[in-house]
Amino acid sequence: MPKKQKSGLYRAGIKTPDGKTKWLSAKSIAELEQKKADIAYTTRRGIYADDVGYTVGEWGDKWLSLYKSNTSYSTYNGYANILKNHINPIKNIRLKDLKKSDIQECINNASGHYDIQRRIKLTLNQMLESAIDDGLLYRNVSKAVHVPVKQSSGHRALTVSERSIIPKLDLSTKERAFVYILWYTGMRPEEARALTVNDIDLAHDTITVSKAAAFESNKVIVRPPKTASGNRCIDILEPLKAPLCDYFKELDNLYLFTQKDGNLMSRTAYRRFWTKIYNKINEALGGNSKIKATDLTPYVFRHEYATILYYSEVDVKEAARLMGHRDIRMILDVYAELDAGKSNSKGKLDQYLSEAY
Repeated sequence: MPKKQKSGLYRAGIKTPDGKTKWLSAKSIAELEQKKADIAYTTRRGIYADDVGYTVGEWGDKWLSLYKSNTSYSTYNGYANILKNHINPIKNIRLKDLKKSDIQECINNASGHYDIQRRIKLTLNQMLESAIDDGLLYRNVSKAVHVPVKQSSGHRALTVSERSIIPKLDLSTKERAFVYILWYTGMRPEEARALTVNDIDLAHDTITVSKAAAFESNKVIVRPPKTASGNRCIDILEPLKAPLCDYFKELDNLYLFTQKDGNLMSRTAYRRFWTKIYNKINEALGGNSKIKATDLTPYVFRHEYATILYYSEVDVKEAARLMGHRDIRMILDVYAELDAGKSNSKGKLDQYLSEAY
């Protein structure tokens, strides 16, 4: 028979499936027996778990420290940002009391920001799966949470005006080499920033992509591609040859794109570099410091390259390889989008390039 404690509560122990004794307290014997019955019931159903008092916020901090401390700087900060800024409304809820509706509310609060909504669900799903593995929970309530369907990404290729004006611009040899590398290889900007002279084989018209210059705060870190598919060899198309050859005549660094001191561009230096290029394009299209005549970004050139591949009838698997995608889904999305507005004048690579540029 449970005895009443000095605190006025009744206390009793019960063996849990892990062989430990869990001590229960209640205001009455009837309430205590009910708690014991609940544990016995969940044990029989194989769904017993004990969150040992963790709140969502506390478990999130521990999970981040245990399972994400060895990830890249940007990946770790991405998870930390979600925990700090988007899971805040539910951080004080006990793990065992967390409901699907709580998570759905967090996701709804980020309405209009699909990527953040997706990352909220991803983060909570991983957190709760780890909690299940540790016996803190018996089910993951985030699995059935609804994330809105992603709308069109808005990624675009170059406009007719941009295609026409860029070759005529007064760009430095360095600026033109950078723009044309993005344009005719589809490289990500961080891959282009990490290129060395040893990666360019003008004799065989190839460029080897094997690294990326990533920013960590305002520091630049040269690292391998995130996936094996990032390592690839790309052909140098005809429009890229002259800008590369011209730039190589004056280049005296190992890396192609550096600051004045010869070091790789920091985040700030790269922003200035790209802004200078953008301003020249914007001005040529009729804009100025107050009027934006274009929303051009480095990634527009990557989408343009995918468009070149599509109109050149390059197979989706080969297109995915050239662009460094681990699977063909991204390319299929681009190809499907272009398919929708496809004209009957589609031609081979040389024909397309001669007509478009």
